[in-house]
Amino acid sequence: MRRLPRLVVVWVLLVAGAAGSEPGVARAFSPTLPMRVRLTGRVQSIPGSFWGLSVEVSELLDYVREGAVFDRAISLLRPASGGPLQFRVGGKSADDAYWNASTWGAPPWVFALGDDWLGQLAALARRDRLRVTLAVNLAVHSPLMAASFASAADRALAPAGLAGLAIGNEPDLFAGQPGLEAERVADSVPMPVGWTRDYSASTYRRDYRVYAQALADAVPGVPLAGPETARSASEWLDVLTPLGPLRPRWLTVHRYPLSLCWAQASPFFPRIPSLLSERSSAVLAARLRGAIAFAHNAGVPLRVSEINSVSCGGNAGVADSFATALWAPDVLFELMRAKVDGVNWHIRRELINAPFRLLPGAIEPLPELYGLALFAQMLGPEPRRAEASVSASAGLHVKVWAVTSRNGLSVLLINKGPRAARASLCCGTARETAHLERLLAPSITARSGVTLGGRSIGPDGRWHGRELTTAIRPSGRRYHILLPGYSAALVRAAKL
Repeated sequence: MRRLPRLVVVWVLLVAGAAGSEPGVARAFSPTLPMRVRLTGRVQSIPGSFWGLSVEVSELLDYVREGAVFDRAISLLRPASGGPLQFRVGGKSADDAYWNASTWGAPPWVFALGDDWLGQLAALARRDRLRVTLAVNLAVHSPLMAASFASAADRALAPAGLAGLAIGNEPDLFAGQPGLEAERVADSVPMPVGWTRDYSASTYRRDYRVYAQALADAVPGVPLAGPETARSASEWLDVLTPLGPLRPRWLTVHRYPLSLCWAQASPFFPRIPSLLSERSSAVLAARLRGAIAFAHNAGVPLRVSEINSVSCGGNAGVADSFATALWAPDVLFELMRAKVDGVNWHIRRELINAPFRLLPGAIEPLPELYGLALFAQMLGPEPRRAEASVSASAGLHVKVWAVTSRNGLSVLLINKGPRAARASLCCGTARETAHLERLLAPSITARSGVTLGGRSIGPDGRWHGRELTTAIRPSGRRYHILLPGYSAALVRAAKL
């Protein structure tokens, strides 16, 4: 963290009956509770590679076939800086993909990839300015196949080439997948019967090293990533760092705050109060602090290369509710504050936990898409997160995040609770007009009717409706804002 060249201090006071509010809004949500926020002047640089998406290897062509509508969906999530978007192609299906190899006699879930698949990925990457990281199949135990795949991909993606290569997917869960033992090609390394049952961090280290050497020989200079684990247990990170030039350039883990695979009595079973709780955002990020410190002490960035709200597909009424739109930007900023170096949001074509679903020639936007689009809008050129000090009354559950960039200052207030609040942003000698847009829905359980700045996303992937951006003029050197329960407000100004 470092300080702004000129100290910027912003006070946010949530009080009842403040003057200067938006016309026609003040009377609808009274009474309110007080809260005060101060931007301390300390800032944290945000890497240009921080924000990215992730798709399954098996679903990539489903997105590509949508053509322009998928391109427009990608544009909704592009950082406001206009820079390239990080794009991981991996997931569980990465360990089921054979590159230019026969699938005859293979398990039914195995599928083949060839030159056409790579060509379509390359066309998508050039069209949408994507920096592609590929995961290679570790379960098949064929470093030669992985090296051939990586070499072909690097050529297809020229001139930018591959941004990185991840070795395997969630090897810490191999023990529960005995079917992986049936995956074999002609040049697979011999493995003992039952190898998945005893798969450990030290086993992964051995496999990683063999793969890393083959990949380094095939595509010198392309960064490697691992262990891509579902957990951030130290032993899975520790085994990879003493590998000299073969060690990963990125340590990578996956995160989902809730899972449909847990029993209903578990605190990790998906429910809206659980998703909106700090356990699913601040605590989730805090639990990575050990892994972050380990990675940084080893001189390696740590990336959450796969994240979404609910694993095991998600459940209706939670993973597709408006709660995800409030949770998504909050958890991303919490991870940023914890000093995670990058995040890839995992999208699926049909699952309930998707930000949008694919339809024939169209998309079905879901609430999560709005929260992600709002986050991306805050990442202007040379973005820096501005640190906030918050003091709130009991009964309020409001989070405040701020980003300064060459586009100005953006302050995001997320009300994750039912009580309305009134914000008064005190900005010293500020006399400029600020602009506000709201993220709203009919209810916290809604899966449709969501608007951001008065507009909605249509099946064509475009914004529709009249933009409702409220001009807020300072009154007594304060900008007064009402924050209804279960909503968010984004305030932008050239400076505050």
